[in-house]
Amino acid sequence: MKLKEVLDEMLNEVAIEQLRTQYVDSGKMPSTVFDKVIDAANKKSAYATWLAKRVLTRVIKIEDIEKYKEYLNIFDRNKREYPSPDINFYKDKNKIEDFNSKSIEIINKETDPSQQKGIPFEQKYAKLKIGTVADFDIYKIPKGSEDLGQVSCDLGSGTGWCTATGKTDSMFKFYIRQDDLYVLIDKKDKANKYQFHYGTQQFMNKNDNPVLDK
Repeated sequence: MKLKEVLDEMLNEVAIEQLRTQYVDSGKMPSTVFDKVIDAANKKSAYATWLAKRVLTRVIKIEDIEKYKEYLNIFDRNKREYPSPDINFYKDKNKIEDFNSKSIEIINKETDPSQQKGIPFEQKYAKLKIGTVADFDIYKIPKGSEDLGQVSCDLGSGTGWCTATGKTDSMFKFYIRQDDLYVLIDKKDKANKYQFHYGTQQFMNKNDNPVLDK
């Protein structure tokens, strides 16, 4: 390892410890939440600072922290495709929604889980499909089906849902323990999706924004 790399790593560790003092030791943020922030930021102090501020001001929900691990990885590799290559440009809700949408768009380009071993998507999940309404196919993941985390990821591919991150199934299990999850997929535009969870009264579009107020 080169001297510069060693110094950069040391400075990064110092910055993270300063962040811990600023947020955890001061009582502003529980250590469990801070640890999630550090992990999602891939232990990079600049991203950790950005994410911690957004979580503290509730622009980013605690339950959504984990999905930013993938988003920030995508951002690192594709900065030129974003509105700005500076992470601090994305401060308010609207700009973060743009950041999330672009991340999801790039993820969708890089991988398409709708096909597996030659089995068409519709056939693969035929048993979960409960009907079609207004050109939307409706899939139901039954309450208690904690083993269907990957199914939730496949049905929710290309979305910003915390139940479909592909990195962890903790939030999927949190929701599915409470009630059924319903995924609505537009027959004409497969990228147009919605998710409904009666237990928490959440009806979200593909970017994880609420469609209706509670």
